[in-house]
Amino acid sequence: IYNSPPDIEMSDGEKPLPVTTYYARLTQRLINALTALTAEGSLYAVDLRLRPSGNAGPIASSLDAFQRYHAEAAWTWERMALTRARIVAGDPPLAKAVNATIHAALTAPRDKAALLADVADMRRRLAAQHAKPGPLDFKHRRGGLVDIDFIAQYLMLAHATERPEILSLDTATALDRLRHAGLLAAEDARHLAETLAFHQHAHAVLRVTHGTEVELKPALDTLRRVFRRHRERTHTRGTPPSARHLEKTAATVLEIYTRLIDFTAAALPPQRHATPQGRPPAP
Repeated sequence: IYNSPPDIEMSDGEKPLPVTTYYARLTQRLINALTALTAEGSLYAVDLRLRPSGNAGPIASSLDAFQRYHAEAAWTWERMALTRARIVAGDPPLAKAVNATIHAALTAPRDKAALLADVADMRRRLAAQHAKPGPLDFKHRRGGLVDIDFIAQYLMLAHATERPEILSLDTATALDRLRHAGLLAAEDARHLAETLAFHQHAHAVLRVTHGTEVELKPALDTLRRVFRRHRERTHTRGTPPSARHLEKTAATVLEIYTRLIDFTAAALPPQRHATPQGRPPAP
């Protein structure tokens, strides 16, 4: 996101460029640097699909356009993504203006029934795209990380107008704030937070030790060893990871998600959506 004085139309370098072209090329160079192929492989993966116009849209947006879009035209899934938005670097006054825009978008009054219908519909569509996730797909399996994120993001968007203090970039912190605000039952918040921590840790361990292709038995053996060392180091107790344990924790998360979102959305009148139909949710 860039900002330039309204009376400035061209850059002042040796080969002047229109403002939009200048920032588009600058951002493209940044992306090229981030995705550079090194001797160890690619540096970072940059997904540009989470933009209003998808892959075909402008890479850099002016502050005015950013403010206008999120005040007037943003889709529900974009507002959900915005709950995780953070500024990595930039000019402090611009960063302050962008943060204010994000806060205003997240705390704006909204049709809660339409929001709920959108969230439920998007989760169904994502589930259809990942119809057969394995037991170790901690992100997409039902009762996994996506369901936990959807619960936190839905509750934040539904209640941030009255309770802006619940907003957090971190899902675990958001769950705790929702519990303190009385917007999430204590037992639900506890199970969601514990499952979130376990799934995130297990996902990281398996990616480091086994890569992307992993079978259930050797993966569980690895997780048990890590769990045992953690328990010995911290003098804590807990249930060792097992296939049954994974199924049980995921089933409880899915029950919470279904109770808070699916059952409630199913009781809504048809065709109440906060955003127009036909646009795909975030990938």
